[in-house]
Amino acid sequence: MKQFNNKYKDKFKQKRIKELGFYWSVLAIPLIQFCIMYIGVNLNSFILAFKSYNVGTDGSVTINWVYFDNFKQVFNDIFRSDLFSTMFLNSLTVYAVHLIAGTMPALFFSYYIYKKFIGVEFFRFMLILPSVISAVAFVLIFKYIADRFFPQIFGGAGLLTGNPRHSFRIIMAFNLFIGFGTGILMYSNAMSRIPDSLIESAQLEGCSVIREFFEITLPLIYPTLETFLIIGLSNLFIDQANLFTFYTNSADPQIQTVGYYLFNQVFTERSTMSTYPVASAWGLMMTVITVPVVFTAKYFLDKLDKGVEF
Repeated sequence: MKQFNNKYKDKFKQKRIKELGFYWSVLAIPLIQFCIMYIGVNLNSFILAFKSYNVGTDGSVTINWVYFDNFKQVFNDIFRSDLFSTMFLNSLTVYAVHLIAGTMPALFFSYYIYKKFIGVEFFRFMLILPSVISAVAFVLIFKYIADRFFPQIFGGAGLLTGNPRHSFRIIMAFNLFIGFGTGILMYSNAMSRIPDSLIESAQLEGCSVIREFFEITLPLIYPTLETFLIIGLSNLFIDQANLFTFYTNSADPQIQTVGYYLFNQVFTERSTMSTYPVASAWGLMMTVITVPVVFTAKYFLDKLDKGVEF
């Protein structure tokens, strides 16, 4: 009997070892990818912020440790440049517009789809369409309408080449349009997981559609809503608001965002190796500002989450 138990234990250990080997082999690729693409790249970016790249006339590159000199330049840009205050306000405006003009309509349309009111299939198709078609195609169509069609019909300059502030409003409207479907998909999916028994009980108690939305549906999908708000806030200083898609690297300074500025510093033909360290310092500074803001916002959003007991 003892010999049988030992034999059984050995087989169990061998099977367990094979299972663990299989699990680790499956996890190996994403773990390696995480170490290289996330930890490695971000660590390199962190170190880069404390260096300088000097490119010689012969193409040679000299790398020196400058420690906090890049951060001093960032501080000078922040506190002594009118451009940064404009970019900062534009970034806040983009987030505020998405929060106010994007979130509530997306919630209401999601609820309309969830309740399967009249014309729900048509609304679902039209609202989700911008999110599934190539953004480049939409940009080309939109640019043609804004800069060629409208001037031909109404005269004057194009909507994207005229007054910069007016152009900025047009682009924000475009961003709301193409981003609408993503929110609707997520909110509709969250609403579909609400137990039917809960809705039926509320209806038996005489609960109206509006009351059902605000007192049952909205609290139950609050975690999804909170996630969207936090993600939007975390992207506050990296969102270039599709400005590069419309203007490449020539957007008017009055409509630039912080994200667009950083994008220009790294990914355009204007960027050189000498601009990378300062751009990295900018990124670190924006991270230092954003992280406490995000955690503070999450703390207060969690306080608002009272939930619904059922």
